[in-house]
Amino acid sequence: EKLKARPEECVMVGDSVNDDMLPARKLGMKTVLIKRNIRIYFEPKKYEPVITDLNQLEQYLYS
Repeated sequence: EKLKARPEECVMVGDSVNDDMLPARKLGMKTVLIKRNIRIYFEPKKYEPVITDLNQLEQYLYS
C-alpha cells in the first residue's frame, strides 16, 4: 500500500510455501521459492520458479 503497487506488480521471494508462497499467491503476487540448505516438500510445478541462491533472482526478474 505504501508503494502504491498492485499485487500483480510485486514478487514475493521466500523459503516457506505456507508462510510466503501461499499468502502471496492469494493476493495475486508472483512468487519465487528459494530453496536453501533446508528440505522443502512441495509440488515443483506449482511453485516454480525455484532458486537456490538470491543471485539467481536477477535472471528470473529480467527474463
